[in-house]
This record gives sequence, structure tokens and C-alpha cells, in this order.
Amino acid sequence: MPELDDRIRTALGALAEQAERQLHAPGAAAAATAGHRRRLAGAGAALALLAGATATGAWTLSDRPAEVAACTPAEVTAFLPIYGEEEAKAAVGSVLYASPEVTSVVFESRREAWERFRVEFADTPELVNATTEDQIPASWRFTLRCTTDFPPVKSRLLESTRIVDVICQRCEPSPTPTR
Repeated sequence: MPELDDRIRTALGALAEQAERQLHAPGAAAAATAGHRRRLAGAGAALALLAGATATGAWTLSDRPAEVAACTPAEVTAFLPIYGEEEAKAAVGSVLYASPEVTSVVFESRREAWERFRVEFADTPELVNATTEDQIPASWRFTLRCTTDFPPVKSRLLESTRIVDVICQRCEPSPTPTR
């Protein structure tokens, strides 16, 4: 790798010297055209970017594709139907565990969901008192490696399971239609 860096630096240095000679060539007209200067400035900026990428190690020679932009992980919830919960639980679990985009998976039972609901809405006792455990659905809570992975995973879940809804707080588009 150091050999490659040295060769790239040498080539970039030669290109920079050539660009400098063209800007100030002996016997050339005193002022280059604005378009010529812009082209040379653009080439210089591209060379600087390439040199920076090489110097920081961003340029790699591997068979792995380079990540263009960092992904933001996404927390997603797939709500199960109130009736037929066990059947849906198995189907959703199979899809999630087979999905390479999913990095972690946790099943939340109705009882666990009810307890979490009571804690989250403790400041509104009227709501907690008006809701019963059997009204809160069980769910699968899972993490996607990237928000852009949401549409294909959601599509797989809706096509092959009986989930009621899939919600991702930070994924695009925000509103998720129910079945």
C-alpha cells in the first residue's frame, strides 16, 4: 500500500507541476482566459481531493465496495394482530432473522408492551386507566443497519406475514400506511 501511495503522490506532483507550467508558461500570453483558469483550478481541486483521499487512507484496493455515505441505524416496530398472534409471531421472526439488513431483533409480548405503555404514559393516568392489557399488541422490535433499508424489509413483512403495521421513526417516507 505504501508503494501505491508513493506512486500516486509522484503522479499528482507531476500533474501539479504541469498545471503550474501551463499557467505561467514562458512566452505565453500574459493572462490566460477565464475559462482556462477555471479548468485548471478545477483540475487542481480534483487533484487535491485525490491526494487527500490517498493520504488519509480513504483509497483502498479491496473487493469490498466503499461506503459512499454513513448510514443511520433505524429502530423499527412491527405490530402483531391481536388474534392469531402466535402464528404471526413465528412468520415475522422468520422474515426478520433471514433479513441481512436487520442487526438486532427482540420480541415484546403483550404483557411487556403493557408494562412499557404504563411507564411511558404514567403522566396521563386517564389514558392508562382507560386501556387494558388485551388492547396492546405484541410486537417485534428490531434495528436496521440503515434507514434506507426500511422499504425492502417493510415490503417483505407486509407480503409474507399478518402484521398490523410497521413503524420506523426516522425512515423515509415517515407515514406508514396500515393494511
